[in-house]
Amino acid sequence: MTRSVSAARSTFSQFLTLFSQDKDGALNATELEDLFSTSPGNPWAANTSPDTTIVNEAGAITLQGWLAQWSMTTLLEPRTTLAYLAYLGLEHPTTAALQITRPRRTDRKRGKSSRNVFLAYVCGAAGSGKTSLLRAFAGKGYRETYESTGKLISVVNSVGMEGIEKYLVVCGLAFYHGTTLIWV
Repeated sequence: MTRSVSAARSTFSQFLTLFSQDKDGALNATELEDLFSTSPGNPWAANTSPDTTIVNEAGAITLQGWLAQWSMTTLLEPRTTLAYLAYLGLEHPTTAALQITRPRRTDRKRGKSSRNVFLAYVCGAAGSGKTSLLRAFAGKGYRETYESTGKLISVVNSVGMEGIEKYLVVCGLAFYHGTTLIWV
């Protein structure tokens, strides 16, 4: 498992502060576009960001949501994190921004975990409510009308663990779509 180290989190925090033009501590769509102008674009656009993380009342990604989103990206797609650190101008080698964590069995033996990002899966048949559960976890409202998701969805939010803020990434997996079994 890969996680970002404090230098990377600090860098991501600085990017938010620098590009939050209205100084509200959050990034709206225009500010996100400006921030990613030196890159191929918003790495989360295909995942319907900001639906995948924590936002304020205006729909702008908060610092907490920004760091959570990068934690999720680092966990699920570490190469994307490395590439975007380079696109955004990280001065020291981008590989120093990530750390491979030790096996979980070592943490279990010690009875303590050094991880700050955890991964969980929500499994169920199509139409069973996985997306509604994920949306609720990310602080989004319930949608009255059913919309078939048709793809893997991942959301992230912060959770308290022994008084320390950690991030929980939750992915929804559909095992049945109609009469077809889908193996993930």
